[in-house]
Amino acid sequence: DAAAVRYSAVLTKADKLSPTQANKVAEAVAEEIALHPAAYPEVFLTSSQKKIGLEALRSALANS
Repeated sequence: DAAAVRYSAVLTKADKLSPTQANKVAEAVAEEIALHPAAYPEVFLTSSQKKIGLEALRSALANS
């Protein structure tokens, strides 16, 4: 935060949790990163094996 470098929270292995558990974790992380001005506000849940969340992450990276 002090260096004002933007960053994102990317949670991997989303396929290892139930959708309810994954959403709870994402919400908790979102609450925590909301306290950091340099953090990108969206939390990305991803799974490379099940191809979950990868397009949204790629799009956000391309537009940042």
